[in-house]
Amino acid sequence: MTGFKFADILLEEGIETLSTPKKITFTCNLGNKTLYHISMNNHFLSPRGHVTKTQTLSASYIKVAAASITPKSVIFTYTWDDVNFNSDNWHGESSKTKWTFAKGLRFSNIMTYPTPIMPENDKGGSNDQIDFIGIDYSHLVELPTVNLLYMLSWDVTGFEEMTSYLARSLGAFTEVGEYVEIDTVSDTCVYLEFSGCKQDSFFHNGRFEAAFIGVSTWKGHLGALFEYKCIGKLEVNNAKNKSNAISQTGSSYYFGKVLIDFSTGKLLRGDMVEQVTGVIINKKNKWVPQQKRRFVLLELA
Repeated sequence: MTGFKFADILLEEGIETLSTPKKITFTCNLGNKTLYHISMNNHFLSPRGHVTKTQTLSASYIKVAAASITPKSVIFTYTWDDVNFNSDNWHGESSKTKWTFAKGLRFSNIMTYPTPIMPENDKGGSNDQIDFIGIDYSHLVELPTVNLLYMLSWDVTGFEEMTSYLARSLGAFTEVGEYVEIDTVSDTCVYLEFSGCKQDSFFHNGRFEAAFIGVSTWKGHLGALFEYKCIGKLEVNNAKNKSNAISQTGSSYYFGKVLIDFSTGKLLRGDMVEQVTGVIINKKNKWVPQQKRRFVLLELA
């Protein structure tokens, strides 16, 4: 947006916007397409904290409001465009590939709004574009690359869900910087459908807290800026007897920020740092310490 200045927006909206989040207006038009970019950087750490291997996924995807279910709920589809992968390790070995197998793959999610945004009798949309509600790559060959794609897809829907919960809890944020618990996220559990893993593999959120920290802009949009933090736990059980790792257990501390558009309720930008500390139990029943950290950045293109 040419000539767009943050100071001009504050003068127009009022300085009180910095201390109290104004009301978010939710809008959604079926068939609308939005382009996003997302990147995920994984660091594998030695017991002494040295980085032994890195994995980087960078991708773009198209978000479409595909169909309405009720006046307050919409099915969105997300279609991968270009997906690029880089890997490096402490031996100096590196690889760089474009994941052509991922381009065109689609997953979906249902978003619920606090107020009606669709006409009562409008159940329309491109239903023929909805193959499955959720994320399913079971038709792909069971490879570590597929599990990384699962992780990136979960990050997309995770940020979307977080945006929805924070926007619906706007009235709870009465002071800038004060953390409040978001009950709809705390103590929730999701099952991890990693390729080659048992169905009882899970991630469980602990107490999820967030704080309104002010306002910011992205691509000419004014939004409410939130910080969030949570400690969770995970357990992944391998379904393959041939694998050396039988299971992985650990704790996850993740935190970051999200920026939500005041005029549409749309996610403008989000970031996350996740620190995972745990152990892998191998076939000899030996406990092998493991430390990982992830950096995720998602933004409206």
